[in-house]
Amino acid sequence: GDRTNEWLNNVTKIYNETI
Repeated sequence: GDRTNEWLNNVTKIYNETI
């Protein structure tokens, strides 16, 4: 997979958990 895509996925997950 795309490294940037995986990074974005991780950031989105953490961002969702932060809310």
